[in-house]
Amino acid sequence: MVEPEDRWDGVPVFATGFAILFFCTAYLLFGRRDFFMLLNANGQLGLDAAVWGGPYQCAAAVAALLLPALLLARLYLKIPFAAMGFALGNWKLGLSVALPVSVLAFPVMWLATDRLSPLCGFYPLSGMARDGVAGMAAWLACYAVYYIAWEGLFRGVIQLGLKNHLGVLQCMLLQTALSTLLHAGHPEMETFGALVAGPLFGLLALRTGSIYYVLLLHFALGAATDIACVGATA
Repeated sequence: MVEPEDRWDGVPVFATGFAILFFCTAYLLFGRRDFFMLLNANGQLGLDAAVWGGPYQCAAAVAALLLPALLLARLYLKIPFAAMGFALGNWKLGLSVALPVSVLAFPVMWLATDRLSPLCGFYPLSGMARDGVAGMAAWLACYAVYYIAWEGLFRGVIQLGLKNHLGVLQCMLLQTALSTLLHAGHPEMETFGALVAGPLFGLLALRTGSIYYVLLLHFALGAATDIACVGATA
């Protein structure tokens, strides 16, 4: 017979998971560039939405995707930061995979700009990327923060942090499903790309015990896309 207290062993995990779903939904509805543009309709915020919509989305990703999940996992579930991938892990394997792909991403994206036209109608998220080298550098610094939040949640808290509570495959499916669904409204090729990347990025995080190499790879792909799209539409 199951003791009454045993029935509540999963409550902290359920509460953390439910909070993650809640904040992901909030981000989807209120945290993206489109919502900022809606708020700023007719210049009501006094800001250039084409420029500041991207930084708004980066800040919202940190506030809604990363911080609540990270704090709950650390303080409520007592999961160490290192167990959530904030550690070097197997750096030899991580760099051997992430570095070559990251370097190749830039010439490949540049040469494929004609095929990137749906993406170039959507990216970059901020007009500051089109304001010369300084503008692009400022935007990529902001964009890096966005990817830290993204990978910190999906491959960090969910894939690595919750695997001992929910199971490796369950966490793989969960982070893949959520990261794909949060691409709703993005170009179709990117959304399907997120579906394929979810298990691959999750596997790399698992094999290395770190999110840093997935973060490097994902950021390089995003930066290469933005640079190629700015070059193609200059």
